[in-house]
Amino acid sequence: MPAKKPATLQWLPAFRVIAGVLVSSAVCIYIGSYGRNLFTIKTAEAGLENFLYGKNLSIYPFLTALSNRKPRNLQCGGMDPQQIVMERNNQDFWVLDSMQNMVIIRPAEINLVPCDALGHAKFSVGLVHDAEDSIFHYPLGYAVPNETVPGVYHIHANLKPEECLPSRKYRVSAKLEYAFTFETPKDRPEFFGFLKGSDIAEQQLSFINESTPFAGSDNTVLDMTSFSCPLSNQVKRTKPCTSTQLEELTVYRSKVSLDPVQCTIPQLWPKDLTKSPSTLCNGKKCAVDQWIHFVGDSNTHYLFNQLVDAKFGIKNCYRGWYPAPVICFRDLPNRGYRRGDITILVYTNWYMFENSTQPRNAFEGLKLTDLFEIEPYKSILPSFKSKKEGAAFWGKIKDLGLPAKTFVSMGSHYDHQTPVALEKVMESIFERLNATDRWNIYKPSTVFVAETAVLTSQIPLRFRTLLHQNNARIAERNRVILKSCRKYGFKFIDIYGFGRAWNEWKRLGDALHFKLGKEGYVYNRVADTYLYELGFRPSN
Repeated sequence: MPAKKPATLQWLPAFRVIAGVLVSSAVCIYIGSYGRNLFTIKTAEAGLENFLYGKNLSIYPFLTALSNRKPRNLQCGGMDPQQIVMERNNQDFWVLDSMQNMVIIRPAEINLVPCDALGHAKFSVGLVHDAEDSIFHYPLGYAVPNETVPGVYHIHANLKPEECLPSRKYRVSAKLEYAFTFETPKDRPEFFGFLKGSDIAEQQLSFINESTPFAGSDNTVLDMTSFSCPLSNQVKRTKPCTSTQLEELTVYRSKVSLDPVQCTIPQLWPKDLTKSPSTLCNGKKCAVDQWIHFVGDSNTHYLFNQLVDAKFGIKNCYRGWYPAPVICFRDLPNRGYRRGDITILVYTNWYMFENSTQPRNAFEGLKLTDLFEIEPYKSILPSFKSKKEGAAFWGKIKDLGLPAKTFVSMGSHYDHQTPVALEKVMESIFERLNATDRWNIYKPSTVFVAETAVLTSQIPLRFRTLLHQNNARIAERNRVILKSCRKYGFKFIDIYGFGRAWNEWKRLGDALHFKLGKEGYVYNRVADTYLYELGFRPSN
């Protein structure tokens, strides 16, 4: 731990709104508006540690400042409720305050709290770093509403004990995504039904189609250049990710890289994939060649294309129009009599059988030859010029049984379901599978994958009623799937953070998909995670 430096008072220029600065090694937090202090706190390095690891959740100094006002507890400061509803949508209505242990978001006019009409907003908060890396982004998540004072929100960095951020200066940056959003219904299976039975006119007006941080966030600075994370954290961060860590990844963006803060996922390229892992067949050497099944939504489709093109370098693929499957064959020349390589990769669009909660063709126990005999796979396979050519094709795959690995992503195809409904879906999937003789085959070879993040500001306004399709709801659904996987002993990998940290999507109006090809950074890192789970490692 570096030696403590004496705290020196450092006034900021006058701002239109309140701004806060955190400085370390000794941490000083000064908050002022028009040259006035709301409150001033001086604290040691422990204050920064509280913010990073959330050891102290109290906002007592802020509540004390509120309690000294006259009159006390006047709802919304006496402001007309309709005017509150109109003004809460504006970015400059809100500001950031800094405390010794957290960041607070509140109305610029402090006398407006407490206010029930301001207690249902969604603020996404992150750390950015524009001194050396203007696109650095470390998402902190959503600010938490205060139960005592509606209209006040707080957030920590929420680092896990083994996590550590690089030593640099950061700005705390916040975006107002929704000025009002309802709580997730706990007794309804669908958001659609909930919305149809509700008065949603006010909710429609509360969607914020804005991508820039609200005023004041650019001036909240966190200086970690003199702060030393525990040595054990720094060592753990350089180690490869464990299966447990893959379940809950915390990811940050630095230039064109995306990296977890608690462990390492190596970047993998074609040269690293020439020989398949020896552990692919349940830890044993594979006796025959293998195939991998990717079951998911359009994001899985994009990922699959990036993986076969940029990672495996496969050219021999058969595709139909989306959502048709994709079937790719790896050409592995000069491998002699070696067997056990991944030779075929298959993408299947995730959807349900009618009146069922079973993903089609994911756990049906179909060998590759059986799968290729049914639609929609059969129609996209090539037409053979002769019986000899056809026999040669089927001869290559006749020994390929069930997939060596199945990746299943619920994705956005089930985004309208509430957590209570999704939990029932997961229960049904596992219970149906458990009733078959395939349980012991699919359990060690199946990996469920998180739904990735969306960019709220790019959701077209015509879809503004789809308030279930935001990152807070997606995180809820991911937690349900993770909980079910842990209950039944299935693997889960968390790719949500890669998109959340990248914060750039395919094009304006597309809030779901990322870029492909040379700019396919998100899909490349997600592909690295899949390949890492398969057992691939750098060749050097």
